[in-house]
Amino acid sequence: MFSAASFLLVVRRLLLVGVRLAFLQVVSLNWQSEPVLTCSPYAAKLQRQLTFVTWVFWGLTAIFALIITFLPAT
Repeated sequence: MFSAASFLLVVRRLLLVGVRLAFLQVVSLNWQSEPVLTCSPYAAKLQRQLTFVTWVFWGLTAIFALIITFLPAT
């Protein structure tokens, strides 16, 4: 059976993988700073909003992962 400490270690490792994936996503978003959908002003605005939401999502994921990573496993 899993103890609380081993469960936290598994969660920490999964979150570290998530942080790495988030970093790769941010790097790839950096290359796509210009709106891809430029057929209409509405589509360009939607593209910028989706990019912002993605940045916020991955930023919060990284912050949560860092908090969990540095909590003491007891």
